[in-house]
Amino acid sequence: MRLLVQRQFSAPRTSPWQAVGEIVPFAEARRGGTGPTFATVVESNGLGRAGPPPEAVFACDRVVLPSGWIEPEQESDDAGPGFADPRTWGPSGWGRFESFCRELLARPAADSARLCFRPRATDVLSDAPSCARFLREKARWGDREGLLEILLDPVAMLTPVMLGAAEDHLSRILAYLGAAPGVCAVVLTNVESDPQRGRPRASPVHKGLLPPSSLARLARETVPPAIPIVLLDDELEGQRACLGV
Repeated sequence: MRLLVQRQFSAPRTSPWQAVGEIVPFAEARRGGTGPTFATVVESNGLGRAGPPPEAVFACDRVVLPSGWIEPEQESDDAGPGFADPRTWGPSGWGRFESFCRELLARPAADSARLCFRPRATDVLSDAPSCARFLREKARWGDREGLLEILLDPVAMLTPVMLGAAEDHLSRILAYLGAAPGVCAVVLTNVESDPQRGRPRASPVHKGLLPPSSLARLARETVPPAIPIVLLDDELEGQRACLGV
């Protein structure tokens, strides 16, 4: 099992498409190094007011970004993830997402960067069927080189009503997509309830509502060895011990 770690940057963002984190090899994260990265993480809504990313975003080999959401028509402080317009999950949202992908692929700079969408319940790519549809259709959009990918994050795809059966939902998502062509890595986390945000929150493998042994089993049974596993940057040795790596 190849382990990676997602590290968050502490510096505040000064622009919408500024990197907020990176995904690095486990050994690099454990020693606090600054070596080569697997991916750079950005957090912005390309389907909303932030608009498409600048050319500088494509300087990385792989960029992780949201699939995006339709923002409420009325300006408010709630125009962020978790407050998407319901049209996000209908034809309007899918049409905007397809146009966004086509525009990204048409840029000359995109030839050298892989663009990796991170599905979550609040975005266009919100569940296993929408992710599978994306993986089927992206070649028709112009992705004949496999530049568009998915960073599969099952916990991010959970809604509050799914929390009570979280293990079953994670099992179904991983069984459906864990070995799918176009999935570049799988984020493996536990889950806990976040009353303030009103939705599930990711936690380290060994801390949360689910037995760590169940998460380790799911990873072994559904994710091929060639696909890396991404952990949160928190008590790394404890997480690795739970996975038996």
